[in-house]
Parts: sequence; C-alpha cells; structure tokens
Amino acid sequence: MVVAACGLKVDCLVSKIADKLVEYSVEGSGLEDRAGVERGSFADVAKKQTTGKIVVKNGGEGFVDRASEALSKTPLTYLRQEKDGSVIIALPDEETLSSAEKRLTEIIPENAQVTKSVRHPKITIRDFPLPSAVSARNASARDASVRDELNAKITEAVKIKNPALRDLIERGDKFDVVYVGKSGNRETAPVGVRVSCDIRDLLTRKGRVFIGNSSCRVEDRHYIPQCYKCQRYGHKSNECEQTSYTCKFCAGSHDTRRCPDMSRVCCANCMKSRDTQLRGRAYYHNAGSLDCPVYLLKLRNSKN
Repeated sequence: MVVAACGLKVDCLVSKIADKLVEYSVEGSGLEDRAGVERGSFADVAKKQTTGKIVVKNGGEGFVDRASEALSKTPLTYLRQEKDGSVIIALPDEETLSSAEKRLTEIIPENAQVTKSVRHPKITIRDFPLPSAVSARNASARDASVRDELNAKITEAVKIKNPALRDLIERGDKFDVVYVGKSGNRETAPVGVRVSCDIRDLLTRKGRVFIGNSSCRVEDRHYIPQCYKCQRYGHKSNECEQTSYTCKFCAGSHDTRRCPDMSRVCCANCMKSRDTQLRGRAYYHNAGSLDCPVYLLKLRNSKN
C-alpha cells in the first residue's frame, strides 16, 4: 500500500513537472522562434488546418496573381506557386473549397489541369471492443481484405447506442475506419476513423461513444505538419528553406535515413530552445516523439 501510494505521488509529480515545462516554454524560452516553430507564426501555423486543396497546372503566366485577386475575400490556409509552375490553393473547410472553386472557374484557362482533394478530419476511439469475428492480431484496416468488413461491423456497432451519430451516418456523413491499433488486450483496441466535420464536432464535444456496455473515450487527431528535412513544425520538406539536413534521431547534420547511430537519441527542436531545462530533456527523446515538449505545445495551440 505504501509503495503504491509513493508510486502514485511520483507519477503525479512527473506529470506536473512536464506540464510546467510545456507552459514555461511558451514564455521567455525562445521556443516560439527557435525550437522547431517558424519565427513569428507559431499560433498561426498551429491553427491552420487544411481540409481541401485545389491544384492548378498550366494556369499560364500571372495565374497566381489572378487567383490571389479572385480569392481576396476567401479565407485561405495558403496560396503558393511551386517550382514546376503549378499553383496550390489550400482551404480550411469544404464550404470554402466549393466557393473558391466557383470563383476560379472564371479565370482558369481551358488547357489547365485542375485537381481537387479533400482531407477529412480523423478521430480515435480508445479501447474499442472489437467485433468477435475480428481479433486484434489481424485487425489491420490497412489490409483491403478486412477493411470493408471492419468498417461495416464498427459502423453498425456505434449506431446502436449513439442516436445522434446514427442520424449523421445515415444522412451520408463520412465515417470510415482507417486503422485499428495494437493493444495488449486482444478484445479491445484503439480505432482510427476518418469522419465528416459534423461528426467530428459531435464526438469531440461529447468526448465518448457507447459501444455495447462500454463507454469509449474519443480523441481528436490533430494534423501537426513536421518537416523531415529540418525537423521543425509548421511546414513540410518540399517547402523547407534549410539547405542541410537535420537527423530526427540524433539531431546530427545528415539525412535521417543515413543516421550512423539511431540509438543515440537527441531532439533537435529541444536542443534549439533557449530554455536550459528543455535542452536537458532533449537527450531523452528524438524529434519525432509524441512526448516532446515542443510537439505538446504545438498540439495544445492547435486545439485552441
């Protein structure tokens, strides 16, 4: 009993220290401009979640300027021209995507190639009771042979005791299982689902879904872009302005795929912080760790 109580106190203390480190990193640590976040754009980049993209190829000379003018009153995540001349327009939601598409129709040349893509939000349902026909060992939604069966069984399971969710699914809103995670318990596992914005809002507001006799926690899966060239957050490698590589594992000046010693752990983002405590923590995780204070701060900002 005494040992258990001491262990609980230690866990609580460690949790509080971690929270303080994340909070401290916001003010005066230089984290916002030196530790993996683009200077002067920390909160902005964190909140810019892209739902849809329009890519225009062969738009002709000056198309990026014409598109910028046509969409001057449309809220954009970003609008940029790639090295090959194609123009990418990223938008925050499907409604804005449709509006932008209509405005661009008037200025897009006939010979231009236009592609549209929509990325739906994802959620994770924790400790989902797996259907009896599917074991945790082979329940991989990446396997096409079981994906349709999984999707049908899980969709039917969530509809039974969640009437508001059932109404949205039957209305035609997206609810597609994209993965079933590993779990020590073969009867339950975390389930990742790609959903419509309305379903995401419903489930994250409620925080739980009811499956049989179980109440399963729902978590929002935020997209936090990270560059695999410099390891900083807020952009991807094809947008990176850094000329040299930074290793995700050891923070060395080489490509992560060519790291000579992946067991030598060091987080490049924490190492660049002005906070000595964060620099000390850099040697306990790599730049891809979900426990990294820089990542946690980025995640916290994206939820606000």
